[in-house]
Amino acid sequence: MTSKEDRQTPNSSAAEALPLDKRCICETIPKMRERRAFFAAIAGKYASMDAFVRDNGHWLDMVGIGLTGGENRLTLHLQLDGSEYETYFIESGRDGRLVVGNLVGFQDWTCANRLLDLDTGEYGNERQQNDK
Repeated sequence: MTSKEDRQTPNSSAAEALPLDKRCICETIPKMRERRAFFAAIAGKYASMDAFVRDNGHWLDMVGIGLTGGENRLTLHLQLDGSEYETYFIESGRDGRLVVGNLVGFQDWTCANRLLDLDTGEYGNERQQNDK
């Protein structure tokens, strides 16, 4: 198990100058972006949500990633520990291929459920999803 000091990012001194709610999330944003890129590389091979679910549903289930959704959006839910989670959203992109949105759901340090815009690092809302 690693200590909090071991997990700090190279910019940890900059993160320490932020308010506590922003400081905590600054330490996890790089890993969230990495996960988003991983899921985007897989999702981008598909134009159909049905095909994505058919081809990836079993292995996602086997590694503990929840896959839910329907016609317009799929949700990937990662339970990281007892209270920490991340939720990524897959939608059809402008070119017809599937994309992983810029917003990720998570539980902040106050145990509030929030959305974070991974492109800006700011808290977001669902209306911002893929508006860029």
